[in-house]
Amino acid sequence: MGYVDLSTLHTPIGGTRPPAAYGRQIEANFDFLAAPPSVRVRRNADQTGIVTATDTVVLFTDEDHDTDTMHSTVTDTGRLTAPTAGKYRISGAVAFDVNATGSRILKLRKNGTTVYDADEKPASASFFPYTRIATTVALAAGDYVELVVYQTSGGNTDLKFINGVPHFEMEWVSL
Repeated sequence: MGYVDLSTLHTPIGGTRPPAAYGRQIEANFDFLAAPPSVRVRRNADQTGIVTATDTVVLFTDEDHDTDTMHSTVTDTGRLTAPTAGKYRISGAVAFDVNATGSRILKLRKNGTTVYDADEKPASASFFPYTRIATTVALAAGDYVELVVYQTSGGNTDLKFINGVPHFEMEWVSL
């Protein structure tokens, strides 16, 4: 159960007593604030076939933790979904395969359309281009975010499974 504004349950007028649900909600709010919704997901292998000049959602196979059913390993595996309205701290990282042509871009996208943040790196012939995003985004209950990659090598490339990336995480931080 998410955080609930107590004024939606009772507004004292003329000394009226709050309903029993008011006290139970205070306890539920404390429980929520002690352990807010959070999730951290990762891949356990390379993601192959990232097509040049095409937005591609990063798909995640494993969960390190998921406190509130924010991610599915079966359906829409690239999405993290907000169970409760509020501001969320969101971060993620990927490493592209070695290739000397073009650039590599990582984007944070909300509800399939709105891009909130992006990080661009040049291609490299000698190391895996690593991109990372970290930001705070206001989400309504049911909104989702995705990590989206874009590359301009002129051909397909891969995301590498290396040193704990790709990973993606989200945690509720405030109303």
